[in-house]
Amino acid sequence: MVIGSAAAFAADSSTGLSSVRLRRQVLDRLDEYARAVAGEKTARVARVDSLSLWEPKPKESKTEAKKGDEGSPEQKLAGKKLAEVDEFERRFMPMGCILRAELDPEHWLTSGLGDKVPVMFYSDYAYMSKQPVETAARFAESRDLRLSGLLWPEARSRWASTAYLTKEARGKGQLILFAEDPVFRGYFRGSERLLLIALLLGPGRGASRPTPW
Repeated sequence: MVIGSAAAFAADSSTGLSSVRLRRQVLDRLDEYARAVAGEKTARVARVDSLSLWEPKPKESKTEAKKGDEGSPEQKLAGKKLAEVDEFERRFMPMGCILRAELDPEHWLTSGLGDKVPVMFYSDYAYMSKQPVETAARFAESRDLRLSGLLWPEARSRWASTAYLTKEARGKGQLILFAEDPVFRGYFRGSERLLLIALLLGPGRGASRPTPW
């Protein structure tokens, strides 16, 4: 289990410990992560069209999109601009803000906690996650992110929908990542329970261990 700055170490692409990534390291793939977040939300409210299920229409053929030259001057310039904007937005990091974390109610890490909890956040790290990483808790969208404290608009856009609590398999074990300390001064029982569930249920629910006979 990694929390706060330890989570940043694990998510750094140079360590290879986690598939979660620091936002500043995947600026050229933000659209990919945005699609992953949209897919998670759509899956929770899936609707089945019975007509299309029993009487499917033939799929329309799609022409392949033309791929641009990788590493072109335009792409390099855009990447540099994104890095500059991200560096600027990091200066507006939440400093002790109370933010809303939206939970996946079907994940074992959030058992009995409903669909959201308040969390204390004081960090300039933003974490990006997608499958096969399981994101049990994710910060809310910009309009619903702040619960209390000073949160600059730049912080809203940078941390909105980023990962707060993730779980991923590692060998026969697992790696559970908290973006920030869930029990800071014991303020919130909801985030504290997330940690307790991870500690008490994690060895049996998330890890794959051989069964002796």
